[in-house]
Amino acid sequence: MSLLLDIAVPVDGRRLRVTVAPGERVAVVGPAGSGKATILRAAAGLVRGIAGGPERVAYVFQEGGLISTATIRANLTLPMLFAGLSAEEADLRARATLDATGLGSLGNELASGLTASVRQRVQLARAMAIGARLYVVEELLPESRGAGWAAWWDTRSEEGVGVLFSTSHRRLAESLGARVIALGDAQAVAPDAGSLTQGRDADGDA
Repeated sequence: MSLLLDIAVPVDGRRLRVTVAPGERVAVVGPAGSGKATILRAAAGLVRGIAGGPERVAYVFQEGGLISTATIRANLTLPMLFAGLSAEEADLRARATLDATGLGSLGNELASGLTASVRQRVQLARAMAIGARLYVVEELLPESRGAGWAAWWDTRSEEGVGVLFSTSHRRLAESLGARVIALGDAQAVAPDAGSLTQGRDADGDA
């Protein structure tokens, strides 16, 4: 099976191999300043000298990431219009995606003033709408894997979508069944090393 992502990123004085297979979830876990942001930016092709992931990568920002003066639905339709879809097709896909993610009632609201959790979920919905093959998510929030979203994540995996996300909470990563790359105090380990943790947290707490 070909990998969606296979890069070597300079972290803490050495090069760390980061891979994501189709349908896989990989969490970069560590405290602030441990190199999480560097890995995510490299995966999105934003670090000079590192090719990044596949052509269709969606970057989900912790801060910003949406046009605040546009409606939530417009934030989904604009990238599809730039990709060449007709206005009608883009609007239909945006509406269907918002409904599928439980955000349909918010489509006409402006993106300004959204809570962090809703802003993240809107960006995840946009990633789905544009057909991204790899989601790169800054600081995944517990609300983005909470009630109603478990099936959504499972469907993305079944479709072969890979997810690389950062978090300061290892239990959140494990609750999503993610393979963990531990940085900082936990000592960075290569994704293909046998010591990597994988599993699920039965109670789902972050």
